[in-house]
Order: sequence, then C-alpha cells, then structure tokens
Amino acid sequence: MTGDERRDLPGPGRPSGIGATLTGQQREAYLDRIGYRCPAAPDGETLAALSLAHLRTVPFENLDVFHRVPIRLDLDSVYHKVVERRRGGFCYELNALFAALLGSVGYGVSLLAMRFATEDGYGPEHDHLSLAVWPGTPDGLARPAGQGDGSDAAGSSLAGTDRSSGAASGMGTGPWLADVGAGRHSLSRPVRLDDPAEQPHPADGATHRVVRGVGPHWHLWRRDPGEDWRELYRFTRHPHPWQAFASRCAWYQDEPASVFRQTAWCTRLTGDGRITLRDGLLSVTDPATGERDERAIPPDDVAATLSDQFGITLDRSVLPPLTAGHDRANILARDASGDGDDSRDTGPKTSTEER
Repeated sequence: MTGDERRDLPGPGRPSGIGATLTGQQREAYLDRIGYRCPAAPDGETLAALSLAHLRTVPFENLDVFHRVPIRLDLDSVYHKVVERRRGGFCYELNALFAALLGSVGYGVSLLAMRFATEDGYGPEHDHLSLAVWPGTPDGLARPAGQGDGSDAAGSSLAGTDRSSGAASGMGTGPWLADVGAGRHSLSRPVRLDDPAEQPHPADGATHRVVRGVGPHWHLWRRDPGEDWRELYRFTRHPHPWQAFASRCAWYQDEPASVFRQTAWCTRLTGDGRITLRDGLLSVTDPATGERDERAIPPDDVAATLSDQFGITLDRSVLPPLTAGHDRANILARDASGDGDDSRDTGPKTSTEER
C-alpha cells in the first residue's frame, strides 16, 4: 500500500470523503430518527442492525428532484432534510449521510463509485454511491483490505481487531459493502466483501454474491425470489470524495431525460416486505415470494398515505404528480422498473438502472 493510499484510510469519526462529521447530539438524533436503541459498537452485528433500521424508517424517494428542489451535497443540508425534516432521498444523500453516522459510531468508511451493469457494458462512473465499511481497530484506525489496489489480504489488514461479535452474528469481520440508498436494491444486510459465498438477506428475500473481476474490479450480483442471478454493478475499492459525485447528481436533477424527472415515488422496507407509492398505486411486496399487492390511492388520500406510510409531510400543491400522468395499463406494463426502482435512464445505449 502506498503512502497516498494510507493517508486515504478512514478512521473512526472521520468517514473518508465526506469532509465533515456529526456532532454527538446529531448522532443521537439520527439514531432516534431510525429508531435504533441498542449500544452502537462498531462491529458487523451493529452495522447490520443499523442498515435494517435505516431502511425501515428512511424512505428512498425522489420528491425533491421531481419538484425541482435542488439537492445540495453538504452534510448540514442532508442532515436537516433526513433527520430534522424526517424526509428520505436518493443514494447521493442517504448513503453519504449514513457514512457520517457510521463514522461517528467508530467505523471506517469510504465512498465507492458504482457502475451499473447495462446491456452494453456498464454505466458511467459515479452513477451510484455505495459504502465500504471496516470495523474500528484498537489503535484508532480502520484498516481496509487492499483499498485501491484490488488486494484481498483481509486477514493481515485487520490484525488485532476484536472479531468475536461479528463472527458470531454471521457478519464476519469486514470489510463490508453497505447501501441504504438504492430503493429495492438496497442492502438490507451488508455484504461481506471478501466472501465469495452466496449471502442471503431474509428481510427482503434477496441473495447476493461478490465476484472478483479483472484487475481492481469487483462485481456485485443479486438474485431476487423467483428470478435469475443478475449483475447489479461493477466497482473498485478506491475511495472517492463526496463532491466527485456532484456532476452526476446534477445530471439526474437537471437532465429532462432523467427518470427522476419523469415520475415521483417513495418506497421503504417494512417488517412485511416493501411498500411503495408510485403513479397513484400503493404496492406491498412479499419478500419471500416477490408477489406484489396493489391498490389505487385517490388523489385526496395521497397526503395521508405519505404521512402514515412514510412519515413525510408535504405541501398539497406538490402532491398531484404522485397520482396523475399515467394510466393503469402503462403502470402495470412497466414491470421492469420494479418496486421502488429509480430505473435511471443514463442516455443512449444504456439500459435502465433498477434500484
């Protein structure tokens, strides 16, 4: 590992790439926001619990983008939106804020740039933001395995770490891939990055596996109930600063072809599966079978549905697009976009990104 790579290593309380940290008061408010009441020790078991708690309370939603409210990639703005206003967001907001929370608890965190698999290869870099996470170590430094060089020397890099709780929970000792900002393709249970075995996620019925690619590249594959394996994205373990995602974030806000500009939706994981409000339909997906029950939501009931099911309160003037603009036949025909996918349109010769 080079000197430059070592300086990039994240330490507890300093998530790599964010440029700011949460105060103790902000951390406690964030944990209260997601309903997490247990001691937050920086191990695999806690990371899994925090991820699941986050996904069940903070929705993936594009309401601001759809209604042309600018997204600002700074910690105070995103914290105010998600924690204080009790809203949701998309990957550039939710995963970055989650990284700040994990850093404040004591994890080492790096922001990873994911390139979604398409029919023609892979989408552009910085198309999605995910997290690489390591447990804190006794010397106060979280030591990633081969960060930036594709190395898989996990054992030596984590020497001296307390491995007991993570191993006992089936989470291993890290590093892990965490993602709370990908809609239905979020990781309800973090993925062990150095474990090639199939890793089931009972909360949403999905199974994941990590495949080593050529050179520094890694690939995440996913299988949902009743479906075949499919590659989600390719990535390296090289850390990226938050602002490196600003250009792509702006594209999704400003480009008329962006799916975030086409329709508004809101989705979150529940104890019974996943609930989604999109195009005037409220759907609930069973995690065991993938079957989906749907019912129409009258325009007058949208505000109450957002409040009751997602904890979101919006001015009624911005609610009609959640119920208007698509007939039922078109809605049901768009099965490829799935429950709560952001299905990003990345331009010519690029297939949709399903989240």
